[in-house]
Amino acid sequence: MKPDEIANEWLMLEDIYEGAIKALGNIAYGNRIAIATLIDFIQRYKDHVICSDAAKALWDIDPGNAIALNTLVQILETTENTSLLYISMIYLMAIDPGNKAVITILTERIKTTQNEFFRFKAAFCLGKFDSGNRMALSTLSKMLETSEEECVYFYAADILMQTNDYQQQVIKAMWKMVKLKDERTSLNALFNLLKIDSNNQQSFDTLIRLLNTTKHESILTSAAYDLQQFNLSIKLETKKLNKLIAVFIRLIQTYQDLAVKENENGDLFPSEWLSYESCLLDIADDLTKILQKEHFPQVVITLKDYLNKQFYKNNSYRYEAVFNIIWHCAENLTYPDFHKAMN
Repeated sequence: MKPDEIANEWLMLEDIYEGAIKALGNIAYGNRIAIATLIDFIQRYKDHVICSDAAKALWDIDPGNAIALNTLVQILETTENTSLLYISMIYLMAIDPGNKAVITILTERIKTTQNEFFRFKAAFCLGKFDSGNRMALSTLSKMLETSEEECVYFYAADILMQTNDYQQQVIKAMWKMVKLKDERTSLNALFNLLKIDSNNQQSFDTLIRLLNTTKHESILTSAAYDLQQFNLSIKLETKKLNKLIAVFIRLIQTYQDLAVKENENGDLFPSEWLSYESCLLDIADDLTKILQKEHFPQVVITLKDYLNKQFYKNNSYRYEAVFNIIWHCAENLTYPDFHKAMN
């Protein structure tokens, strides 16, 4: 069998095993056959994601199972695979967040590993597992100063920005990312900057300028989801708020057409993992959260033409998104004002 055929066969087996583990994990607590099967998976695939998945599923149907816990701890102690390290740590956070052995193991691995990237991921895991851990913060801070890898900047920032002592260092690193001119990198960096200081004029203006000039619908979609997490209810200056509303209106109006163009050009579009329908409805919900009373009439005037039978027939989800927005406006306008805007 050729190497690529072996690889393909293993990927197919992975899918089968993942499906089986998921099904076993949904079985009622204490099922002996399921427990025995999952233990068999653990024993056979000690150095693979299958093993950690099986350990987590085993814990779910048999809470307190020593094999499940010890398996994840052992993976953390021995693996050289950064993905497996992270997955095992996430599972341990879910089933035993106070486990001191995890902190000890990750600390030791940071000290002893010769692999810089592995040290970085171990420090990131330690920072996630033990918020404020000095070893994690110190390691990530040094790497933020010396690394040229984009992923290091963002992973390190995720931990360091939560601590006042390192925020200025993170701010400097994020502006470096903004200046790279890659739109998605800039977007992520700007949201990090706003999480540190939500009232920063330069960060907000740069973000709005990016959203108003980008030709990539996927950038706007990412922004919509990040803005939802960021806190749309924040009190923005009128000028800022008007700019932001304009971005959301444009997204509601053009979402599908731009998406199709980007797909035809071969660009990765978020519908690979998020449906067009759910994105559009969520974006409409985001918009209603930031609208103020003075915006309602103009929003109704701008979007009302999307509420017709033909449009509903051709694009029911945009119709629904617009309907939700206009309904929100109607609830907050007097009848004469709403009637005037609709006619």
